[in-house]
Amino acid sequence: MNLGPDGAAAALSSFYTSCATHIRLTHPGDDDAHINDDSRQRRLHEFINTFQNSIKNPRQRGITMATSIIMESVLESTSVMLERLINQHRSIKIRSFHDTNGLMERRLRQDGWCPSEISRLHGQFNTSCLYFIYQSPRQRPTEIHNDKSTQASHLSTSASVLCTPFVCANKQLSDTTYQTKHANDDCDCQDMVAANPDELCEILEQGKIPLILLMEENDSYPNIMFVGCDPRETNLQPYVAISHVWSDGLGNTKENSLPRCQLRRLSEFVKELPGQYSDTLLFWCDTICVPTDMAAQSSKRMKNAQTIAMTLMRDVYAKAMTVLVLDSWLWNNSTEDKSDTEILMEIFTCPWNTRLWTYQEGALPESLHFQFSDQAYNLDAGMAEANKSKNAIERLTLLAPIRVRYQSLRGFREKQTAGQRLAVIATELGHRMTSVAADESLCLAVLLDLDVEKIVNTEDDLRIQELWRMMPTVPRHLVFTTLATLDVKGLRWAPKTFLKSPLNVSMHGNPTVEGWPSSGDFAAQTMYGIHLKEIGILFQFGSGRFTSPFFLRDQDLRYYTISFGNDLGQKKLGQVGYDMSDRAGSFQSLAVILNCSSNDFEGDYSAGWTMTDTSDSFEFIAALVGIIKVEGGVIHCQRIQRCVVTRYSEDTSNGEIRYFRENILPVEWRYGMGMSDRQYRYYAADGKILQEQDWYVG
Repeated sequence: MNLGPDGAAAALSSFYTSCATHIRLTHPGDDDAHINDDSRQRRLHEFINTFQNSIKNPRQRGITMATSIIMESVLESTSVMLERLINQHRSIKIRSFHDTNGLMERRLRQDGWCPSEISRLHGQFNTSCLYFIYQSPRQRPTEIHNDKSTQASHLSTSASVLCTPFVCANKQLSDTTYQTKHANDDCDCQDMVAANPDELCEILEQGKIPLILLMEENDSYPNIMFVGCDPRETNLQPYVAISHVWSDGLGNTKENSLPRCQLRRLSEFVKELPGQYSDTLLFWCDTICVPTDMAAQSSKRMKNAQTIAMTLMRDVYAKAMTVLVLDSWLWNNSTEDKSDTEILMEIFTCPWNTRLWTYQEGALPESLHFQFSDQAYNLDAGMAEANKSKNAIERLTLLAPIRVRYQSLRGFREKQTAGQRLAVIATELGHRMTSVAADESLCLAVLLDLDVEKIVNTEDDLRIQELWRMMPTVPRHLVFTTLATLDVKGLRWAPKTFLKSPLNVSMHGNPTVEGWPSSGDFAAQTMYGIHLKEIGILFQFGSGRFTSPFFLRDQDLRYYTISFGNDLGQKKLGQVGYDMSDRAGSFQSLAVILNCSSNDFEGDYSAGWTMTDTSDSFEFIAALVGIIKVEGGVIHCQRIQRCVVTRYSEDTSNGEIRYFRENILPVEWRYGMGMSDRQYRYYAADGKILQEQDWYVG
């Protein structure tokens, strides 16, 4: 798009006309005189934020991209200088200014990249990284990723095999159609080497890890040669654990076997590991060492052995000498003549990073290697070298996002508490997927060191509930989460999933778990829900409508608005007119529980992430709850959803608050039923502030 002065003026004129039209639609007629300029500006800001992706940016996309790169680099440079100035380690953040429909995103899609991959790359990397990826060879160029935009030109393509920002059709595997591949496309060997089922079961029944003896080129034995390794021993036999992406064809859904050519190649990879790892004679691979679902369904003994194998999974990776990652895109690329930063970019953008199970395989081990065509690359050593880089351009453009990705993966081992671990997991899983939804609970149980056997023996649909019930304490901020939560008594604060999903995406397409706090208080879980001690506002709204914004006044004559949107991220928090009556109407009394301390609530400017000061108002993250009963001074309630509560100063210039005070409320405060203006556009109530109140939130 080439915009000259006239074209730019026309585009900007169209943009502002749209905004002006919105204001008239929001406040029609002559009776909107009570809406002052401040309120108009706020509504305009909401409109721009909500519809920014549907309004064409009048700048050329190339200019937009260049501006983004400059801004990202300047901010990173400033951050580095401040770090040196105060001699204090800073938290690493990705400073990104690109939009979801930017030049690089469009170019990557035109080059055949999957929408789900582009979505992940957009959320995890800055503009410079996207440009680097665009200039690199496309990953898996033979894969075809049709989406809705290309479906018309491929009439035979059904919706079930279309790629979306959340799903890659090529990665959705089925036990009935899965095909195990040979080491090379031209390999004609017909020899499958299988594990002896009785030997595999016997090793697992002893609580040992079954390890595979390396296969030499001239070995022709018909079955896998196993060695049992007891993870309870202090001096374990050294072994290498293999991590792979099943869509590369190294799996087997029918039996514990692989083509002989694959076993020989795996053995060669292990033997060629550098330094202290080169003398290793044993390795572990899930395809051989974990009984298949098909076998478990046909034999009670194999089912029991599979359960034991799952309970040993944490030990398998945590106690391995190293984990060797096999991703077909990486092992077909060389590290020759590449800097560590370039190699790390290839590692953190490869498909291995998109799968659920591979996270634990990279997070738990003491050492991690990635197989390239010319060497196995030590991730930890490579990151240490990249951090020493004197290349200013690399440091200001590519390195910061790489460090974030590295810390999300390898920093997990440093986390000491369940809350810290859950924070890392939640943020990382927001960009990962799985073909089997029930596997998420298994993976979380392994990572959090919970009772895996109990999860395995629970029905698939109930596993996530069981997982949450196994935690005696949970992060208190779950009550205020933006994630989609369970609709189960006592667990309505518990996320349904952390994985990449339409359930957990913001209006900009990024996972809503981003920004999950890495520390914080914990709340005890009880039979009534989780126990909190927080400030709240209790109120009733009667038989009217409960729409956003909903107005409140407390007993001290302070004024508030409650704004809310869809928990599924489909509407912006605070969107005008969103109706909650169907979810809140079954309760006689409601409350908002505020995520803040007493000092924060009273306007202490030292408040943390839960509060935002906007001149004459304060915003608090909160949870809307329905009151069930009050017993022993404790309020039993049901979480309805997250919301934002804004408290206004007495001298606020906000037009809506002034209209609220002058046209809806009676002169004197009284706790009771809801009220509305004559046009039934605004609804309000008089509520009561409850300081340091005990709550059971279910």
